[in-house]
Amino acid sequence: MELDALDEFLSAYLASGLRGKVPGRVFRMVSGYFEDMSRVLFGLHQVMRPGSIVSIVVGTQVFGGEQLPTDLLLAEIAELHGFSVKEIWMARAKGMAVQQRNQVPKAVTSREVVLVLIS
Repeated sequence: MELDALDEFLSAYLASGLRGKVPGRVFRMVSGYFEDMSRVLFGLHQVMRPGSIVSIVVGTQVFGGEQLPTDLLLAEIAELHGFSVKEIWMARAKGMAVQQRNQVPKAVTSREVVLVLIS
């Protein structure tokens, strides 16, 4: 599965001076998350009736000062598996993780959204 936005995030994270001492751990975690969610979305689409709606709550994350657009990437993966994205609702703005508050510029934010998908 090739996702340009994920490749862009990983490149920006690698170039970031805030990436920490173990960047490989973040690469494995992020890649594994999207692989797992791809399997979940594939399985959901297989068992849902055409026209059925599913909603998924998703929170974005910030790693090394770079925002990972988890919601938009999952919407793209859902479309690859046959879903249509009906809506993306912003549920709330999220605060920064305690470990990152002193390292990350205040302009970098995260959010929690609801993805509304149609099979």
